[in-house]
Amino acid sequence: MRKKVIYRPIETSKITLDGDLRYSLTVIQVPSTASWPDYTSIILDYTRFRTQLSPATITFQMSAIDEGSDWYLVPDGAEFTASTIASGAFKTFVNGLTPYGNTLNLGQIGDTTRYINNGTFYLGVNTGSGFIDNGGGFNSGGPMRNVFGWAKFSFNPAGIQLLDSAMTYDSAGIFVGTNTTIPIPEPETYAMLIAGLGILGFVVRRKKIY
Repeated sequence: MRKKVIYRPIETSKITLDGDLRYSLTVIQVPSTASWPDYTSIILDYTRFRTQLSPATITFQMSAIDEGSDWYLVPDGAEFTASTIASGAFKTFVNGLTPYGNTLNLGQIGDTTRYINNGTFYLGVNTGSGFIDNGGGFNSGGPMRNVFGWAKFSFNPAGIQLLDSAMTYDSAGIFVGTNTTIPIPEPETYAMLIAGLGILGFVVRRKKIY
Protein backbone atom coordinates (compact mmCIF):
# COMPACT_ATOMS: atom_id res chain seq x y z
CA MET A 1 0.00 0.00 0.00
CA ARG A 2 1.38 3.41 -0.92
CA LYS A 3 2.13 5.84 1.89
CA LYS A 4 -0.36 8.68 2.18
CA VAL A 5 0.85 12.06 3.41
CA ILE A 6 -1.30 14.43 5.45
CA TYR A 7 -0.61 18.17 5.50
CA ARG A 8 -2.53 21.19 6.77
CA PRO A 9 -2.40 23.28 3.64
CA ILE A 10 -5.57 25.38 3.56
CA GLU A 11 -5.07 29.07 4.20
CA THR A 12 -7.52 31.95 4.34
CA SER A 13 -7.31 35.74 4.20
CA LYS A 14 -10.05 38.36 4.30
CA ILE A 15 -10.96 41.86 3.20
CA THR A 16 -14.07 43.97 3.83
CA LEU A 17 -16.04 45.00 0.73
CA ASP A 18 -19.36 46.88 0.72
CA GLY A 19 -19.96 45.97 4.34
CA ASP A 20 -19.53 42.24 3.70
CA LEU A 21 -16.47 40.10 4.31
CA ARG A 22 -14.69 38.55 1.35
CA TYR A 23 -12.35 35.62 1.89
CA SER A 24 -9.89 33.70 -0.25
CA LEU A 25 -9.40 29.99 0.43
CA THR A 26 -6.09 28.66 -0.91
CA VAL A 27 -5.23 24.96 -1.19
CA ILE A 28 -1.84 23.39 -1.80
CA GLN A 29 -2.47 20.90 -4.60
CA VAL A 30 1.03 19.43 -4.43
CA PRO A 31 2.80 18.92 -1.07
CA SER A 32 5.42 21.49 -0.14
CA THR A 33 8.05 18.74 -0.29
CA ALA A 34 7.45 18.34 -4.02
CA SER A 35 9.67 19.91 -6.65
CA TRP A 36 6.85 22.17 -7.87
CA PRO A 37 4.52 23.39 -5.10
CA ASP A 38 1.18 24.19 -6.72
CA TYR A 39 -1.77 26.20 -5.42
CA THR A 40 -5.39 26.84 -6.31
CA SER A 41 -7.93 29.10 -4.64
CA ILE A 42 -11.49 30.40 -4.54
CA ILE A 43 -12.97 33.65 -3.26
CA LEU A 44 -16.19 33.78 -1.28
CA ASP A 45 -18.33 36.42 0.42
CA TYR A 46 -19.56 36.01 3.97
CA THR A 47 -22.81 37.85 4.70
CA ARG A 48 -23.17 38.61 8.36
CA PHE A 49 -26.37 38.55 10.35
CA ARG A 50 -28.52 41.50 9.32
CA THR A 51 -31.39 40.87 11.73
CA GLN A 52 -32.27 38.32 14.39
CA LEU A 53 -34.11 36.24 11.77
CA SER A 54 -31.73 36.53 8.82
CA PRO A 55 -29.14 33.74 8.45
CA ALA A 56 -25.44 33.99 7.76
CA THR A 57 -24.46 32.89 4.24
CA ILE A 58 -21.38 32.22 2.14
CA THR A 59 -21.43 33.06 -1.58
CA PHE A 60 -19.05 31.83 -4.28
CA GLN A 61 -17.44 34.74 -6.15
CA MET A 62 -14.38 33.61 -8.09
CA SER A 63 -11.97 30.71 -8.63
CA ALA A 64 -8.40 30.40 -9.86
CA ILE A 65 -7.86 29.54 -13.53
CA ASP A 66 -5.89 26.31 -13.19
CA GLU A 67 -6.82 22.77 -12.21
CA GLY A 68 -9.42 24.32 -9.93
CA SER A 69 -11.03 22.96 -6.78
CA ASP A 70 -14.48 21.67 -5.87
CA TRP A 71 -15.98 22.56 -2.49
CA TYR A 72 -18.88 20.97 -0.62
CA LEU A 73 -20.68 21.55 2.68
CA VAL A 74 -19.98 18.30 4.52
CA PRO A 75 -20.89 16.85 7.94
CA ASP A 76 -18.30 15.99 10.58
CA GLY A 77 -17.09 12.39 10.27
CA ALA A 78 -18.36 11.89 6.70
CA GLU A 79 -16.49 9.70 4.24
CA PHE A 80 -15.32 12.20 1.62
CA THR A 81 -14.48 10.34 -1.61
CA ALA A 82 -15.17 10.59 -5.31
CA SER A 83 -18.03 8.10 -4.95
CA THR A 84 -19.75 9.93 -2.07
CA ILE A 85 -19.38 13.21 -3.97
CA ALA A 86 -20.90 11.64 -7.10
CA SER A 87 -23.77 10.20 -5.06
CA GLY A 88 -24.94 13.71 -4.15
CA ALA A 89 -24.35 13.13 -0.43
CA PHE A 90 -23.17 16.71 0.16
CA LYS A 91 -24.34 20.24 -0.60
CA THR A 92 -22.35 21.65 -3.53
CA PHE A 93 -20.73 25.02 -2.96
CA VAL A 94 -18.27 25.16 -5.87
CA ASN A 95 -17.57 22.80 -8.75
CA GLY A 96 -16.96 23.06 -12.49
CA LEU A 97 -20.65 23.71 -13.16
CA THR A 98 -21.32 26.14 -10.31
CA PRO A 99 -22.25 29.68 -11.40
CA TYR A 100 -20.76 32.64 -9.62
CA GLY A 101 -23.15 33.77 -6.93
CA ASN A 102 -24.03 30.30 -5.63
CA THR A 103 -24.98 30.75 -1.96
CA LEU A 104 -25.06 28.39 1.02
CA ASN A 105 -27.18 29.16 4.05
CA LEU A 106 -25.28 28.69 7.32
CA GLY A 107 -28.21 29.62 9.56
CA GLN A 108 -27.82 31.16 12.99
CA ILE A 109 -24.95 30.62 15.42
CA GLY A 110 -26.93 28.37 17.75
CA ASP A 111 -28.34 26.13 15.00
CA THR A 112 -27.50 22.43 15.00
CA THR A 113 -28.20 20.48 11.80
CA ARG A 114 -26.47 17.77 9.80
CA TYR A 115 -24.01 20.36 8.47
CA ILE A 116 -23.94 23.12 11.09
CA ASN A 117 -23.01 22.64 14.75
CA ASN A 118 -23.45 25.67 16.99
CA GLY A 119 -21.51 28.15 14.89
CA THR A 120 -19.11 25.75 13.13
CA PHE A 121 -19.18 24.03 9.74
CA TYR A 122 -16.96 21.97 7.44
CA LEU A 123 -16.14 22.40 3.77
CA GLY A 124 -14.75 19.39 1.92
CA VAL A 125 -12.41 20.11 -1.01
CA ASN A 126 -11.48 17.91 -3.96
CA THR A 127 -8.83 18.95 -6.46
CA GLY A 128 -6.12 17.57 -8.72
CA SER A 129 -2.38 17.59 -8.36
CA GLY A 130 -1.70 18.26 -12.04
CA PHE A 131 1.39 16.06 -11.84
CA ILE A 132 2.05 12.39 -12.45
CA ASP A 133 2.70 10.21 -9.40
CA ASN A 134 6.47 9.94 -9.74
CA GLY A 135 7.01 13.71 -9.99
CA GLY A 136 8.28 13.45 -13.53
CA GLY A 137 6.36 16.44 -14.89
CA PHE A 138 2.92 17.72 -15.73
CA ASN A 139 0.19 15.13 -16.14
CA SER A 140 -0.51 15.29 -19.86
CA GLY A 141 -3.80 13.48 -19.37
CA GLY A 142 -5.23 16.31 -17.28
CA PRO A 143 -5.31 16.90 -13.53
CA MET A 144 -5.85 13.83 -11.41
CA ARG A 145 -8.72 14.36 -8.94
CA ASN A 146 -6.79 12.52 -6.22
CA VAL A 147 -6.47 15.26 -3.60
CA PHE A 148 -9.13 15.32 -0.87
CA GLY A 149 -9.39 17.45 2.24
CA TRP A 150 -11.56 19.36 4.66
CA ALA A 151 -11.54 22.69 6.46
CA LYS A 152 -13.38 23.50 9.68
CA PHE A 153 -14.68 27.04 10.20
CA SER A 154 -16.42 28.99 12.91
CA PHE A 155 -18.76 31.87 12.06
CA ASN A 156 -20.22 34.78 14.01
CA PRO A 157 -21.26 38.38 13.31
CA ALA A 158 -17.58 39.38 13.08
CA GLY A 159 -16.81 36.92 10.27
CA ILE A 160 -15.61 33.36 9.69
CA GLN A 161 -12.41 31.82 11.00
CA LEU A 162 -10.46 28.79 9.77
CA LEU A 163 -10.04 26.49 12.79
CA ASP A 164 -8.40 23.39 11.34
CA SER A 165 -7.80 21.58 8.05
CA ALA A 166 -6.25 18.45 6.60
CA MET A 167 -5.47 17.12 3.12
CA THR A 168 -4.53 13.76 1.70
CA TYR A 169 -2.63 13.33 -1.56
CA ASP A 170 -2.91 10.36 -3.93
CA SER A 171 -5.55 8.53 -1.91
CA ALA A 172 -9.20 7.56 -2.31
CA GLY A 173 -10.39 10.13 0.22
CA ILE A 174 -10.49 11.22 3.85
CA PHE A 175 -12.88 11.18 6.81
CA VAL A 176 -14.01 14.73 7.55
CA GLY A 177 -12.63 16.17 10.77
CA THR A 178 -9.87 13.54 11.04
CA ASN A 179 -6.45 12.65 9.65
CA THR A 180 -7.74 9.21 8.63
CA THR A 181 -7.32 8.55 4.92
CA ILE A 182 -9.20 6.08 2.74
CA PRO A 183 -6.65 3.95 0.88
CA ILE A 184 -6.74 3.23 -2.84
CA PRO A 185 -7.37 -0.51 -3.29
CA GLU A 186 -4.27 -2.29 -4.55
CA PRO A 187 -4.45 -4.39 -7.76
CA GLU A 188 -4.39 -7.62 -5.73
CA THR A 189 -7.47 -6.40 -3.84
CA TYR A 190 -9.37 -6.07 -7.11
CA ALA A 191 -8.19 -9.53 -8.16
CA MET A 192 -9.40 -11.06 -4.90
CA LEU A 193 -12.75 -9.27 -5.24
CA ILE A 194 -13.25 -10.56 -8.80
CA ALA A 195 -12.26 -14.08 -7.74
CA GLY A 196 -14.66 -13.92 -4.80
CA LEU A 197 -17.54 -12.80 -7.01
CA GLY A 198 -16.76 -15.63 -9.40
CA ILE A 199 -16.87 -18.20 -6.60
CA LEU A 200 -20.10 -16.73 -5.28
CA GLY A 201 -21.68 -16.94 -8.71
CA PHE A 202 -20.59 -20.58 -9.06
CA VAL A 203 -22.10 -21.48 -5.66
CA VAL A 204 -25.40 -19.78 -6.54
CA ARG A 205 -25.59 -21.66 -9.85
CA ARG A 206 -24.96 -24.99 -8.11
CA LYS A 207 -27.70 -24.31 -5.59
CA LYS A 208 -30.14 -23.59 -8.43
CA ILE A 209 -29.20 -26.89 -10.15
CA TYR A 210 -29.64 -28.98 -7.03
